[in-house]
Amino acid sequence: MPMTPSAVCLYMAAVLAGCVVVSVADSFSPGELRTRLDVSGAVGVFTQDVVLRGGKVLPLYDKVIKSGTPARAVVLPAAEEDDVNTTSSPGSVPLRPGDLSWADFMKSCGGCSCSSSSSSSSSNTRSCCRGGCGAATGCTDFAEFTPHVADMYNVTNVLFSSGTTASCAHACARARGEPKAIPWSHLTPLRCAVDGWAHLDIRPGSVVCWPTNLGWMMGPWLLYAAWLNGATVALYGGAPLGPDFLQFVEAARVDVLGLVPSIVRAWRHGGAGGGRGAATDGVDLSRVRVYGSTGEASAAEDYAWLMSRARGYRPIVEYCGGTEIGGGYVSSTLMHPCAPSTFTTATLGARLVLLAAGDEGEGAGTGAAAALVWDGAPCRTAHQQSTVSGEVALAMPMLGVSQRLLNKDHYQVYYAGMPVYGSTGMPLRRHGDEMAAMPAAGPGPAAWSFCALGRCDDTMNLGGIKVSSVELERAVVAGVAGVVEAAAVGVAPPQGGPEELTLVLVVLRQQTPAAAAAPGAGSSSGSGSSSSRNGDEELQHGKQQIADLQRRCQEVLRTRLNPLFKVSRVVVVPSLPRNASNKVMRRVLRDMLLQLPGQAKL
Repeated sequence: MPMTPSAVCLYMAAVLAGCVVVSVADSFSPGELRTRLDVSGAVGVFTQDVVLRGGKVLPLYDKVIKSGTPARAVVLPAAEEDDVNTTSSPGSVPLRPGDLSWADFMKSCGGCSCSSSSSSSSSNTRSCCRGGCGAATGCTDFAEFTPHVADMYNVTNVLFSSGTTASCAHACARARGEPKAIPWSHLTPLRCAVDGWAHLDIRPGSVVCWPTNLGWMMGPWLLYAAWLNGATVALYGGAPLGPDFLQFVEAARVDVLGLVPSIVRAWRHGGAGGGRGAATDGVDLSRVRVYGSTGEASAAEDYAWLMSRARGYRPIVEYCGGTEIGGGYVSSTLMHPCAPSTFTTATLGARLVLLAAGDEGEGAGTGAAAALVWDGAPCRTAHQQSTVSGEVALAMPMLGVSQRLLNKDHYQVYYAGMPVYGSTGMPLRRHGDEMAAMPAAGPGPAAWSFCALGRCDDTMNLGGIKVSSVELERAVVAGVAGVVEAAAVGVAPPQGGPEELTLVLVVLRQQTPAAAAAPGAGSSSGSGSSSSRNGDEELQHGKQQIADLQRRCQEVLRTRLNPLFKVSRVVVVPSLPRNASNKVMRRVLRDMLLQLPGQAKL
């Protein structure tokens, strides 16, 4: 469900009661929802009847029904206090046998003896007591609650990441194509709080706003990072792409504002409606002390623009990590000079090293002899004067990192084959990112900044969601008629910014688009006008076939995986490049795509 006040209360109530929260984003398809519920063993689902977004009414509880899960559902009304039509009013959605409305669930939690229970028929009031009487005022029958006390390693939350962390994560990490089920313990919130305090300067009295969802790690991260540091969380119920959200930021006096790069790009180009001016025009952002950015690679030009929206400029703290480490491993701070779209330091308590990347897709974890190409120790970096790049590995111990996975072998995924680090006697932890370390000019000891280069493994970031290439490819081959093979490749645009999905496809011969199958299609093979006209018609027909193929791929990803996954480009090839062990060489495809102009054909 969306990150509403009710969702936040439910999350914290479950943790305080000693239950385990299973976080699933509301954008996933019914099939993906069922997979996550089955892997985690969830016995109950809290959801909304619908989602009200951008003037549209989108079904949500219907996804639970279509998933076929036996887990019992409690359905909250999305429009409990909104003056909207009855299509989204409480009780308008028929419930499965055994499922409960929010009002019935609250009543089942305990009786209410207050005199205000007669007001429960009002649809514009909130429950304020243990019996869910619905009284707006006057109820004094509050429940007394004692938080559950547990071992620090007990699980509080199960979140999900992509199916692989490194391409060398062994067959066990791929066999079923499932997302990794990552348990958070009672230690993980401390990781969130430390990062928020040390890097984003979240302090008592701060108002923190970060458009996110409790289905992703940044939802729980936001709650813990704010509340454990004495700050207030500001929740906005609509889409963050337009001026309405920015007006909310101004009115709520937000001083720490978290974003993903796609939001900034939308603001710069007029918001969701694509207006002539920037969405920030006419909005006072002077209360914002610091911006946070995570989830995608950012474009320096967009972020230089954002920094200038308030007089005197405002810093942007880039923050990169993962669900399995409960926060970030590399970031910026308010103490270091920082260029847009770069990082300045490992996060507090973290130590990152760079390992030499292996051959196509194999990463550093294939052997214990992987070469260390960069280490933050001053004695080892003082002599280095040029940029180096490699696969990120993390030195242990590190506060908040995962200790196990529910559905995969934790050691095989993160530690198998990794070199022992220094005198610690402990293997480095695989993470899967590729990073460049760049020496920074200036006096004193050698200083470094970092630039994200993407993933070493077969995953990518689409709309801030990490997804396995294998998941995308499997869905396309199974759902698009005529597609024999597929390779999903994430390619950053030339000007920088979030990755865009390109699908490289092998199709049946009779369905091969002319424009892609023949490199010379569309060009004249002679001097006659008839030949030129036929070539133009063939080229146009090929473009139409490619466009149709892209549309069908988009529809399959929307219905089978996630509507937020956008297909930016489709390329048809006779065959996919493979290595000696028959693995698709996606890195080769990515390099080829980066060298080609927008309309070029492989």
